[in-house]
Amino acid sequence: MSPHPLQPNQLQIFFASHELPSNPLVNEIIKAGKTIAEKTDGDQTQGIISLEFGKRIIATAHTTNFSSIERDHLIEIVDYDAYKQILLIMGKKEPKSGIAINWMLHHAKQEIGAIILLENIKKTTLNTNIQTIDTQPQSPILNQVKTLLKALQKDTILQIENQGILITGRTISDIQHQLSNI
Repeated sequence: MSPHPLQPNQLQIFFASHELPSNPLVNEIIKAGKTIAEKTDGDQTQGIISLEFGKRIIATAHTTNFSSIERDHLIEIVDYDAYKQILLIMGKKEPKSGIAINWMLHHAKQEIGAIILLENIKKTTLNTNIQTIDTQPQSPILNQVKTLLKALQKDTILQIENQGILITGRTISDIQHQLSNI
């Protein structure tokens, strides 16, 4: 068998459509982003949000300022093939490669229906004891997911070294509730 021709975190991205997502979760993500910005660092809060619906997820394509999140920041991920590193999406923007991690987390654990990565917030801002893990971002996506899944067995909030705070929950409301209790 020949070695895989792509770099460990290089995705092949295919657009099923360049239409913006029209799923009802789009409005929920926009509203949640603004609410989370109010509960954290306001206009400075940035990160990635993803919500699962069925076998697909709606997510911000890139790090987005939560207080000004709009529909055109979002993509719908239709499918992901981890071996071939193929991501099939709908939307206007090509996502950052880390979005494949969200796809895999959503599909690996039933109890993860919503994920937020707060990229510019440190755990010292949140005044809580959050486990810090190193996913080694240069390693293959699958290895990063394995590290996250192991840590997520015990916690729903993690500090990912040099990346930010990862919060998971069944719904976006669960995540907002967790933020209120921190």
